[in-house]
Amino acid sequence: LARDRLGLRAATYRRTDAGYVDRVDRRTGATAARNVDDLTAIALRTSLRAALGERVEIMPALFYQRSERDDYSFFDSDLGPQRQAYVHRQPAEDRFVLPSLTASIDLGAARLTGVTAFLDRDDRQVTDYSRVFGELVLGGAVPGLVPHGGPRSVTRITQRSLTQDLRLESADSTASFKWLMGFFFRDSELGLTQEVVEPGITGLVQQYFGATVEEIFGVPLLPGGISYRGTELARGRQIAGFGELNWQFPDGLEATAGLRVARSELDLRVLSEGPYAGGALTEPADRTQREAPVTPRLGLSYRPSPHRLFYVSVGKGFRVGGANPPVPTASCADDLATFGLADAPLANDADRLWNYEAGHKAPLPRHGLDLAVSVFRIDWSGIQ
Repeated sequence: LARDRLGLRAATYRRTDAGYVDRVDRRTGATAARNVDDLTAIALRTSLRAALGERVEIMPALFYQRSERDDYSFFDSDLGPQRQAYVHRQPAEDRFVLPSLTASIDLGAARLTGVTAFLDRDDRQVTDYSRVFGELVLGGAVPGLVPHGGPRSVTRITQRSLTQDLRLESADSTASFKWLMGFFFRDSELGLTQEVVEPGITGLVQQYFGATVEEIFGVPLLPGGISYRGTELARGRQIAGFGELNWQFPDGLEATAGLRVARSELDLRVLSEGPYAGGALTEPADRTQREAPVTPRLGLSYRPSPHRLFYVSVGKGFRVGGANPPVPTASCADDLATFGLADAPLANDADRLWNYEAGHKAPLPRHGLDLAVSVFRIDWSGIQ
């Protein structure tokens, strides 16, 4: 838009994947609908880059995407190729918008860069639960059993996440000594609501158990024929500081050392209701999880010539832990006892890994090839 001062980039696309799975009636084998699993996605991405004077650059950007699914691409192998026997359509819509702002300031010997982004996502899905009663309650004793009307699960997931990354680094990329230090912050919220609509369960419970839903499960169906309603709200925060040093020596040797120290917090509130919830959570259950992972990284490389490289590296990684929704102990006591538990653990810590790697890269000009060889070992502990 203005040479060396203002530029705009924008891209959009639309993609449609044709369906290939047919839905059939399990009892008669007749085709109910053909090619049910169409998928359509549209997206827009745009960014504006502006130079404000000689030292400051800003880049606001926007990424938007929406995908729509008519049905799952699942099929039952016992019905023949690409055929399924669900009662309900299983549509879904997943939409997110991601605005961001990047700002960079040239401070002479260093450059300060900040990135702020906000994710707003809304995901809605319908899933056929027609076989849940026969498989979950009756243990598969009556194959193909479907309650009248065919139960379905309706799920909505909302996600909001604010992320801030701020880093200061040496400006001269050719210097023999380079450094970087930074700060990271994220505040996120994830909400989930699920309802299983199953009005036909009343007749099946009476037919197979000779009793009411309340007598068998301890609680009646919720209004509207809902056999399960679950709501979860997870609030997560992470704050971290990180830094890295890099030395380049005249003989082709290069060393890198980095460290990241974080503080992670998670708060989870869960409420489960209805017969399939095991009876009894009438008040929300609160869970918390806290940890402070420290992850170092070390690397050493050697270049005997401009086009040959030997390197070794070691680094530590982690995956943030979580909190567990409550498990109904009355109906799950035997399963819990198998693990030596009386109740589900309230939380789980992060799992951790160490990665060790060594490699060599070099051209093979006589053969017109480039060679890249590496060996690595990963030690993964505390897997969730």
